[in-house]
Amino acid sequence: MNDLMAMTQGYVEQGGTFGSCPTEIRNEIYRLCLVTHVEIVPYPQPHERDMDYLSVKAQFPSPALLAVNKIFGNEARAVLYSENVWRLPPIRPDPSMPTIYHRYPNLFRSVTVVFDQRDVSEESKLAASRSVHEKYTTFVKSAAEIHVKYAYLSWMVWSAKSELLRSLPLLSSITVQLENFACPGGCCRYGSLIETGCLYKYFLKDLTPEGLPLLFRGSNDGQRKPRVVVKGLLNAAEREVIHGKFGFEEAEEE
Repeated sequence: MNDLMAMTQGYVEQGGTFGSCPTEIRNEIYRLCLVTHVEIVPYPQPHERDMDYLSVKAQFPSPALLAVNKIFGNEARAVLYSENVWRLPPIRPDPSMPTIYHRYPNLFRSVTVVFDQRDVSEESKLAASRSVHEKYTTFVKSAAEIHVKYAYLSWMVWSAKSELLRSLPLLSSITVQLENFACPGGCCRYGSLIETGCLYKYFLKDLTPEGLPLLFRGSNDGQRKPRVVVKGLLNAAEREVIHGKFGFEEAEEE
């Protein structure tokens, strides 16, 4: 930090400008302004605004530096997107507007994919419940059918995340958070993680060492294999399946 300030001051005293500084110095300045040590949530869901998102927002980098001019903006943007960790949204916030992931897919290196049953909107859950209650009169059948419909809604969210991952060809790190992916009762949690389970078949399978080349097929000849870490496992049985059988890397304790 002190060396950087001394070098920058030297250029200023010699009549130099920011643009005349070596690229290495400009990049260090960009890092000081734009790189944070917490995950960035650019499109928070309602449940993400309650707790941890507030701390993330407080440390969110100021994007004003990107608007200085085109040259410096491109340099700063590359640092902002490639050297931070970004959380993928479950859906596109506005289907008519491209997200930063769609606009700059080649700049992202590290992302977090959070599977949370709360990503399914309350409106979608209510509509599913109403359609079931109109069809069945017994509680047992209604409850089972609602469970199936909720699982389908979750699958649609997982599918959207998988498609978004496919569009980011230069990723070097993917963190998967599974703590709240199942319904609160947890009755379908373990069954979703095993080989025949829906979460494994429709998402986690793509992130295994065998699946990654297929996931990124068409980009970089399908040879890119980012580091994949799975977090949020609740017991030894889940860890045995995810880390022992499928070979996913276990997250370090925080």
